[in-house]
Amino acid sequence: MTQPPKGTAASLAGKRIAITGSTGFLGTALVERLMRSVPSCRLVLLVRPGKRSTPAERARREIFRNDAFSRLLEERGKDQFWQDIEDRVDVIAGDVGTDGLGLDEASQAVLADCDIVIHSAATVSFDAPIDGAVEVNLLGPSRIVETLQSLDVAPHLVAVSTCYVAGNRRGSAPEQLLTDSPFHIDVDWRSEVTAARRTRADFDAESRTAARLDEFRNRAQHELGAAGTPLLAAKTEQIRVGFGIRQVIPHYNPPARTAESVAMLDLVSSGRVEFGIGESATRMELRGFNISAKQKRELALEAAEQIANMMVMDPYPGYEGEGFSMPCRNVLPKPFQKPHPPMWMACTNRSTIEVAARNGLGALAFSFVDPDEARHWASAYYDIIKSDECVPIGHSVNANIAMVAPFSLNHDRDLAVERGIHGFRFFNYAMGALVTKDNVPGRTTLWQDYMAQATQKKLSRPAPGIGTPQDFGNLVRDYEDAGVDQVIFLQQGGMNQHEHICESLQLFGDEVLPEFADRKEANELAKAERLAPYI
Repeated sequence: MTQPPKGTAASLAGKRIAITGSTGFLGTALVERLMRSVPSCRLVLLVRPGKRSTPAERARREIFRNDAFSRLLEERGKDQFWQDIEDRVDVIAGDVGTDGLGLDEASQAVLADCDIVIHSAATVSFDAPIDGAVEVNLLGPSRIVETLQSLDVAPHLVAVSTCYVAGNRRGSAPEQLLTDSPFHIDVDWRSEVTAARRTRADFDAESRTAARLDEFRNRAQHELGAAGTPLLAAKTEQIRVGFGIRQVIPHYNPPARTAESVAMLDLVSSGRVEFGIGESATRMELRGFNISAKQKRELALEAAEQIANMMVMDPYPGYEGEGFSMPCRNVLPKPFQKPHPPMWMACTNRSTIEVAARNGLGALAFSFVDPDEARHWASAYYDIIKSDECVPIGHSVNANIAMVAPFSLNHDRDLAVERGIHGFRFFNYAMGALVTKDNVPGRTTLWQDYMAQATQKKLSRPAPGIGTPQDFGNLVRDYEDAGVDQVIFLQQGGMNQHEHICESLQLFGDEVLPEFADRKEANELAKAERLAPYI
């Protein structure tokens, strides 16, 4: 990119420049160019707050970590790069789709002090919701002017307009007022604004008619089936419903289909979905889908980031990557939870827990560790969550660590062990065997192999989580003290019987859960306060 004319850089030197739309591709390029080519100017970025992130956090993640700044980062070094941003950039909360731009008094004073305002915020999709497009594209520029007038200031204003060009037109095409052109349509734009604002309410009301609800329910059942998590979501009101986990590497599941499935289940459950991502470690799966074990982590994280984008962006702008490519499309439906359901990552050791933390993901620890070891894992996880190493691949940080515990309860400890120990040990055995050994498809003998070696081992030793309700309460209490947020019950391993699992769950609900449920809200508030400076 060539340098701007010296006169341009000189005229902008020392100026304070406000920019809207800085998180868009054009706005980001403009910010980078001004930072690099006009080192003495100061920038004010008007950024809309996210659902779970401040405008400053959005700017750091969506603007300054963009590849457009790689040259500036290389030239100035990491420390000087971020120091320049600290010294020269102010980020204020605002929204051009809101009257008065949604500015508080302090932000109004910052905007009023600007010499130049560049308005580049726009919705550039052909199929954006009509009411949102009108609020931003049609009314956004007028709101900028009205706000500046209300502040009694008159900075130099540059409005960047979205322009659609008839590219196949031949011959001269003189510029002329729209009213003098053959494309002029005599409409009352104020009436159009009123109609556009009414459209969403009309469609929303129509979507809630009995006929439409039946149609949506039938579509969901056809897409997801009448069993498993959709049925659970439809039959319950409070329990969380998890993809624990979904293989997200594109060879397993196309990212757009994963985004659709997660969002649909989130809608069916009214926002109770947890989205766990995984990559697999078994030879059977990896080789079955021709996935390189060396590349699986990179492919999974790449896909997970784009799945999150698909659930949030309207439309999804498209992607060209190593694992998959996709053109611009609007991936529907969008999830009930905003910006998207909490994202988790399957973890089998401490190093993968650290990977989850660096990517702002919850850690699903599928390893059986005692509370003392869990304390070290939780400490390592939250140390990264609180640091600059944590750069979320989704649009929010899910700061949670969950540990798996064997689960079989009875007031008779020996009976609990008899019912649950084989399921627990088989799960451990199968995880190791599927990862380290080759198996013949359709001819595996995992259970028989396990039982053959299990007969040589003493089975009376209870595993943590297998015993009386009091035993399990003590274990959960120890995990809580160690900093673990959630406990996952391993109850369905091996030949465990359904009625025994239900009995264990009933005992847990009656005798263990009430203690922890009583202090859940206080614990969550205290945790939110601890993490507030970092997330």
